[in-house]
Amino acid sequence: MRIFVIHSFSDVQRVDEIVSHIQQQCFNVSILRLENDRQYWKSISKSFIKSSDAILVCVGEKTHLSTNIEWEVNEAKRLGRIIYVMRLAENNQVPCSLFGKDEFSGEKIPLFTYKCEIDFIHEMNGYVNNEYLRTILYPSGFEREKDPTLLEQYKLMLGTSETLISRRQAQNNIYVAINSILLPAISALVILKELLFFVLSFALALVGIIICVSWVNTIIAYGQLNSAKFDVINELEKKLAASVFDAEWSALSRKFQKKKYKSFTEREKTVPKLFAIIYAMLCIVSLVLSFVWKLWG
Repeated sequence: MRIFVIHSFSDVQRVDEIVSHIQQQCFNVSILRLENDRQYWKSISKSFIKSSDAILVCVGEKTHLSTNIEWEVNEAKRLGRIIYVMRLAENNQVPCSLFGKDEFSGEKIPLFTYKCEIDFIHEMNGYVNNEYLRTILYPSGFEREKDPTLLEQYKLMLGTSETLISRRQAQNNIYVAINSILLPAISALVILKELLFFVLSFALALVGIIICVSWVNTIIAYGQLNSAKFDVINELEKKLAASVFDAEWSALSRKFQKKKYKSFTEREKTVPKLFAIIYAMLCIVSLVLSFVWKLWG
C-alpha cells in the first residue's frame, strides 16, 4: 500500500511525527513525500500520485491558502485516487479543492474521507490485510464462507480473468499491427527525399508516439484490473481446500528473492517504449532533412 502525503512544509515537524507513527504500526505501507528542496516538484508529485494507492492530506493552519497543495489535490482527483484528510488541529480549514458540488442539489459535498490518526492507521492495516475485501465479499458476515455457491463464484472470477488476458493480448496485437504498418510507411516517406514527404513523415511519427503512449496506458490499465481480480481470487481461495495461486506467488517470490522480479506488465511496456524511441528518432531525422532540404534544395 503506497500513500502519498500532501502537506505544507510549515507543518513538516508534525507531519514527520504522524508519518513515523504510521510506519511503525503499518509495516506494509510505503510513504511517498516531496522533499523541500526538490526541483521540478510538479513532475515528481505527479509521478508519486500516479504510483500511489491513496492520498493523505495533512491539513495545517495555512493548507487552504497553498496553490501548490491545490494543484496536487486536483491532480489526485483527476487520477481518481482515494483521498483521506487528517486535520493537524481541530479548527484548521479544509481546502476548497477537496469539495465538489452535488449534481442535483448543487450543495457542496466532500470528496474525501476524514480520519484521525488512529482511525487512519487502523484502516491502512485493514487494506494491507485485505479486511476490506472480506467485508465486500461477505456482506452478511463470515458465515457465508460455507455457501455452496462460493466455488462457482471462484470459477466465475477465474473465467473473467482469463477473458481479460485474452482481451489484453488481442489489444496488443492491434497495436502491433498498427505500428507494423505505420513504421515502414514513415521510413518509405523519408527515403523519397521530398520536403512534403519529410513533413508528412514527421507528422506520422508524432502520431506513432501518441499511439505508443496510448498503448502503454492500456497495458497499465489491464495490469491494474487483473491485479485487482487476483486480489479477490486469492481471498476466495482462502475459503477453499487449496490456495494454488497464493502458493504459486510464494514459490515465485522465493525463486526471485535475490533479484528483482519484473512483472509481465512491466515487460509488456518495453515494446511500445521501443517503438516510441524509434518514432522519436524518425521525428528528429525528418526535421533535420527538412532543414537541409530548405537550405540546399
